[in-house]
Amino acid sequence: MEEQGYAEAATYSPELGVSFRYRLTSETTVFTAEAWMILQSLILIQDTDYSKAVIFSDSKSVLKSIDFNRLINSNYIIH
Repeated sequence: MEEQGYAEAATYSPELGVSFRYRLTSETTVFTAEAWMILQSLILIQDTDYSKAVIFSDSKSVLKSIDFNRLINSNYIIH
């Protein structure tokens, strides 16, 4: 998602009834924005003490990077 030179990322939780939308710097890649939003979702899940949660993402490249066991990805969020 890109609007006026800025990358944007969003998450929504119907269980909590909250949604978050973040504007990231214009240098942020789509990959980094997707990874950052997954990280923010994980932090939200941890902060709410849910024992089970589901995160849906259409970013196959980010999901594959997270699933890969080696730390060779150059993206700081994946680490």
